[in-house]
Amino acid sequence: MQSAGDVMDLLDPSRVSPAIERIGDSPFFAVRSWDLMVEATGRVEDFSSNLTATMVVGPGGEVTEFPVATLGSPVHVLATADGEIHRAHRTLVMPSISPRKLRAWRPFIDDRLRELWSEGHRDGGIDWVKGIAERLPASVVAKLMGLPQQDGDRLCEWAFASTRMLDGMVSAAELDD
Repeated sequence: MQSAGDVMDLLDPSRVSPAIERIGDSPFFAVRSWDLMVEATGRVEDFSSNLTATMVVGPGGEVTEFPVATLGSPVHVLATADGEIHRAHRTLVMPSISPRKLRAWRPFIDDRLRELWSEGHRDGGIDWVKGIAERLPASVVAKLMGLPQQDGDRLCEWAFASTRMLDGMVSAAELDD
């Protein structure tokens, strides 16, 4: 493996090669068969959702692992928890996002949308993603959590950092951030 591009080439579904292949000398494997991915997601007793490591692509293209947590660790949350733990977390979250509860948030969401629009609208336009789509959900979550509104943007930064880890592939520089 010479570069991060080699990793992306390995993941290319049009590439003719085995459906499951080790990525360089790393402990990671690429699965390019949709049928195998569907099978794996249906076999939760054999294949965990736990995020145990993220793939780090070094400056020279080398692929290593950054350990995140062991299988069954209590740090696994809704997106990466398995079975009963996932169900328990989901049971805690779902009452907070019922249609009735969400309707009650409408005034706050409308007001915050207007604020963000006023902040971002310049010269007849707005960067919708940066000005609204990224910031509005983070503002709502910050309010739900009882955080000060100014922490909404920090929450957004933290969310993006955590999703980069969940992507499963980061550069060494991103890992340091």
